Parts: sequence; C-alpha cells; structure tokens
Amino acid sequence: MSAIVRIQEGRYTEAMLIAENARHLAVYGLRPMEEADLLGFVRFLAIWSSGSVEASRVALEEFEETALPGVVHSGLTECGRALLRLAEGRWRLAAQEAERLQDRLAEHDVHGLRPLVRAVLALACAALGEREESVREIREAERNRPGLSSALLGILRLLTLRARQWNYSADLTVCAKRLAAWAAEQGLAAIELQALHVGAMSNPFEFERMVPRLRVLARQIDLPLGVTVLAHVEEFVSQAEAWDSPSARTLSELGIWAPLPPTSKLSAREREIALLASLGYSSKWIAEQFHLSVRTVETHLRHVFTKLGASNRDELRVWFRKERQPA
Repeated sequence: MSAIVRIQEGRYTEAMLIAENARHLAVYGLRPMEEADLLGFVRFLAIWSSGSVEASRVALEEFEETALPGVVHSGLTECGRALLRLAEGRWRLAAQEAERLQDRLAEHDVHGLRPLVRAVLALACAALGEREESVREIREAERNRPGLSSALLGILRLLTLRARQWNYSADLTVCAKRLAAWAAEQGLAAIELQALHVGAMSNPFEFERMVPRLRVLARQIDLPLGVTVLAHVEEFVSQAEAWDSPSARTLSELGIWAPLPPTSKLSAREREIALLASLGYSSKWIAEQFHLSVRTVETHLRHVFTKLGASNRDELRVWFRKERQPA
C-alpha cells in the first residue's frame, strides 16, 4: 500500500524500491508467497507511471517470467499489457487486451481489477474514436468497488479523465478541476499535476493562474515527468504552438498523448498512425511500433492525407494545429 501511495504521489523510485524489497521478503519466505506476484505488478506500475515506457516493458516481461502459475488467471499480467499498450499509443491492442480481460474478470476478479481495466478500455476506445463505448466504460469504471482498483483510484480517475479529453466532453474542465482538488486533498501530487495538465490543454486561459501551483507540484515529482508536464503547460498558457512542440513529443515518449482532433473520417489504424506522424515520427519508426511494413504505413498515410485534405506531413501538422480547439 505504501508503494501504491507513492506511485500516485509521483515518488516513483521509492515505490519501486519498496515493492522490490517487499517482493524479496516474499520470495525468501518471510512473507506469503502470493504477495510476490502482486508486488511484481506494483513495481511494473511504478515504472509505467513514471513514463519509462521501455523500462516498463522490460519490467512486465520479467514479471511474466517469474510469476507463479496462478497469477496468469488473476489478470495482473494482462492488465499490465493493456496499460503498456496505452503508453505505446497502440490503442487497438490496448482495447483488445482489456476486452478479453473484462470477460474473464466478470467471472473471477480476485484482486478487484475490473474497474481499472474498464478505465483502460474507456481511454483506448476514446482514442480509437469509439465515443459511445468509451462513455459507457467511464461510467462503469467510476463505480466504487473494493480491491486494487480502489487503492489505485487516482490512476483510475486520471485514465477516465484522459478518456473524457479524447472524447472532447463538454464537462472536461469541471472534471479536471474536481480531480485536481481531490488529489490535492489526498496529497497525490502526480495525479493533481496531470489533472491540471488536462485542464490547461482544454482551457489554457482559465488554468493560467494555476502555473505557480504546477511549478510546486513538478518539484515534488521524480524526473522527467513533472518538469515535462510543466513545460507543456507553460507553452499552452503562453499561447505557443504546443501541439507538436518538443515537450509534446517528449510527453508522447513518456506515454502521455495529446488527443487527436475530433474527426470521424479516419479508421482506427489511421488515427493511430496520423497522430504519430503529426508528432514527427518517421514511417520506419511507426512501422516498427505496429509491426507493419513501411509501405503499409505510407499507404495508410496517403489515405489520411486524402481524407483530411492534406498533401504531406507538414500540412497534416497544420491540420492538427488548426482543428485542435479547446473543449
């Protein structure tokens, strides 16, 4: 529990050490062995929350290799894979992982993971343009239930807030303020900072007065997440072009993705590729990310250009800047 609290405070290194040390106690027989797997998941979650996407991928692989046979049926590894897919921007795979896990957890949910998985599915569906499904999953995720999801309530609420952001919900600013206020009461600096970040992206003029608070929070959170979020907010409130700025690119590398402008013209795959292309990622990099050929990526991009009235990547970035308006 102390590791889980520190994750939401933004003290990721401490959380990793606590989880790892407690896990060693379980492995050496000084604590119940079933705790080892839960602590392995918490360690992964600390790394994932810090924005270390590659390190969290390695941590998840290690967790899967060392987990007890029973953990396969607990949903912890599948939940980890779904969270990792979100950070990678592979929303279709995240949705597929979450949907499969939902079906199994409906029958047996030993750790109380189902609300968290619903939050993952809500964000994945929103990123894929499936708004109705996303709204339904948000509603289900936010029902109070006991278990691990309750302990990770800050992360769960942040996921559903980001789903609302992708859905361009009319109440996004209100929801961002509400989550930030709750996180401040709980002392969860990382959750408060990211809630204010979502609010600033939706309404930079209203959140400009919160920049001093953001600076305080950024100093409380382990590098590089806090300072990068702060830099992105400062770009917004200064009316700079922040959609494809260096800090926006860095945030995507930390698993925090600015939403695609609202459009129904693109398929799910085209949405994934268009966002990465708008941030300056090469076709070769995108192809490796989705295990596609470069030719296939280029074909998808041609379809994107045609549907959005763009001729090349530069015009695609212009479209992103023009169409992204605060909710």
